[in-house]
Amino acid sequence: MLPGNVEIEPFQPCLSPSMIQYDASVAGYRRKKLLELSCQERDSRIIAAFRNGICTGFRSIKITCLGVARVGPLYADDSIVAEALLKNFLESFPNRKRLAMTTLNSNIPANTISRKLGNAETDICLRIYSKQKTEVNAGRIYAFLDVSFSAI
Repeated sequence: MLPGNVEIEPFQPCLSPSMIQYDASVAGYRRKKLLELSCQERDSRIIAAFRNGICTGFRSIKITCLGVARVGPLYADDSIVAEALLKNFLESFPNRKRLAMTTLNSNIPANTISRKLGNAETDICLRIYSKQKTEVNAGRIYAFLDVSFSAI
């Protein structure tokens, strides 16, 4: 159940600036073009959460060529919003074959939500950095933006 001052909106181009700003606050830099292209992909299902008109999270789910629902990104200020964003999809798409999402093992709430919704952990993907570790607010990353195995 969402707090009373949080609303979930389906993606519309007019929401892009708020989502891009929110994404930059999570990733640490602006990824405007990447996010815009991701939102335009066919078979994308994107929604955003707003608290008093300010974006507090969003999620994108795309159907892969194998018919699997691929979550990414799923960013939110807290686990209540993250779970609501994910449940919204699960309730609207009950005939999906499977659900795939890449989470951080250090974000316990993200993994708890995933297991609670019936998505068992199956693999560990290690990240190897060649220059420096990417610094992000891991507590707001519930599923990676996984474009060709990008960092976040």
